[in-house]
Amino acid sequence: MGKIIKNSRDPREFFTPQMSTYDNLGVAWHPYIMFFQEANYISEIVNTDKFGFRFSTYKNNHFSPYSNFNKSDNHVSFVVGSSAVFGVGATNDSNTISSLLTNINGEKYLNFGCRAHVSSQELILFNQISPNFRKIKNVIIFSGLNDLYLSFLRNYSGELGPFFFGKQYSNCMNK
Repeated sequence: MGKIIKNSRDPREFFTPQMSTYDNLGVAWHPYIMFFQEANYISEIVNTDKFGFRFSTYKNNHFSPYSNFNKSDNHVSFVVGSSAVFGVGATNDSNTISSLLTNINGEKYLNFGCRAHVSSQELILFNQISPNFRKIKNVIIFSGLNDLYLSFLRNYSGELGPFFFGKQYSNCMNK
């Protein structure tokens, strides 16, 4: 668990000190999905692979979608979604949904989560990456939270639907 700062006046820092690690996790820009987590990020809280996927853990083994590309040995399952699936707020990689599912029954669940994606970006990511796997057993989709947030709480009215960094994208494209 993260180090608790006892004299902090910031409740977020006091109750969830691990969030500063997530705040420092950068982004990488990719075609079609726009952005993804920083690749090869290493910390006590969150770790990502060569593409930016978060690692899942099982009995001191660490694995990610990228580390399982084109392997024919075993079936894998995916957990697809955004921040909740990625595990934003988890105190370490072993406390993500994919790691917890793996530890329940020993089946390998790969973390297909991305911070701040909407359902269309999650689907595009899945369609781009899933052909790299030969044996897919299950696909669990935990999606829609960011779609609800962006469309209802921000009163978005656009033709293609809202997405994070949408205003920056439109401004750059209009230039």
